Amino acid sequence: MPRSRTILLLAALFAALSSVPGCTPPPEPLRLGHIHWPGYEPLTLADELGYFGAATVQVLHYSSGTQLKRAFRNRVVEVAAVSLPEAMDLARLDPEVRILLALDYSAGADAILGQPGVSTVADLRGRRVGYEFGGIGTYLLSRALELNGIVLHEVQAVNVENDRQEELFRSAGIDAVVTFEPYRSRLLAAGATTLFSSSSIPNEILDVLVVREPMLHSRPDALVRVIQGWFRALDHMKSKPGESAQRLAAYLGLDAKQIFSVYSGLRLAGRVENREIMLGPDAAIVGLTQHSVEILRQSGSLDWDLDAHALPATTPLVNALKGTKP
Repeated sequence: MPRSRTILLLAALFAALSSVPGCTPPPEPLRLGHIHWPGYEPLTLADELGYFGAATVQVLHYSSGTQLKRAFRNRVVEVAAVSLPEAMDLARLDPEVRILLALDYSAGADAILGQPGVSTVADLRGRRVGYEFGGIGTYLLSRALELNGIVLHEVQAVNVENDRQEELFRSAGIDAVVTFEPYRSRLLAAGATTLFSSSSIPNEILDVLVVREPMLHSRPDALVRVIQGWFRALDHMKSKPGESAQRLAAYLGLDAKQIFSVYSGLRLAGRVENREIMLGPDAAIVGLTQHSVEILRQSGSLDWDLDAHALPATTPLVNALKGTKP
């Protein structure tokens, strides 16, 4: 048989096999990225307990928010756990970015810490303040300064990715740091002073899952699985707090005894909270986004327009909640 005819027959055979049910290769796992932060670790717990399914979701960990945002922009991950200001920053460069799910409100777990001699927000004038630009640090610092009559250019801003903050603070390379758990607990134990925390601005700092618009259509079932896995992980934390604390402590590099204190500094968003934050005409996500835009614009950290109504993508959440109790 001539070689050309053999190649044509093989091509036809492969085409026929690909159309047979069961012969189509399964889609690649949905890649979900997050940094180590207590509000994101239920995602790791869900993965470890098999709630996502290894064939459906692959969880990847990153050392800093900057690295995670780069991975999302470069499509290394399809889903990312980020703060609302980070979601806004991603949407600035990519109008297809959508918010899929609310994860937590920070209620003290994000904080501004000072070196000896830096005991109040007013002391930050002229001082070196380290934080990760374009992330939650920008928002928390802007808010703290605003409430104390200080503008951002009155401090010396130092861009420090969160995985380097602890080392730089301990070496006195900065006078203050905008940080979060688990770094917050370790620095406080080393003698740092709390100048301001998210407990002073309740329900303002929100963490979310983001995805791109095309994924809503190409992987709807996987996204529903992610959301349901998140809720199941929160259920597990409530029903088995001791076991969950051991696992979460290992993820965060903390002692299990510290976990309950750490998690008192945030409010995880379950089914009820997500209905309030994400769904309905009075969804809190819209007003919160608009408020964040206003704060960042006043501080000079934001100079672009953002449609707060365009960010939430609620269909996967609605489908994930079907058949569940309020």
